[in-house]
Amino acid sequence: MNIMSLKLRFKPVSFSWVALHPQPQGVIQFIGGAFFGTFGPMFFYRYLLECLFKQGYTIILLPFNFTFDHYTEAGFLIREQYKLMPELVRMADR
Repeated sequence: MNIMSLKLRFKPVSFSWVALHPQPQGVIQFIGGAFFGTFGPMFFYRYLLECLFKQGYTIILLPFNFTFDHYTEAGFLIREQYKLMPELVRMADR
């Protein structure tokens, strides 16, 4: 597969956005605020994300809610990662 022909396309998975590389060498997660943390990187860091994707990385944009209840939010992030893992495997098998 030609690296230059790869297109960075995000798909919603659970509460996150995933750009699955067809032959990933790793996974990079961006964790950010619920609005700017998911949509911001898609636009403001587009060039960086495209470079990482073309290097062979699957990109995950993982949102979190801004709150001072860090324990609850950490629980959400862990649960979200556990939801993403089997879905990433299913997506990769297709």
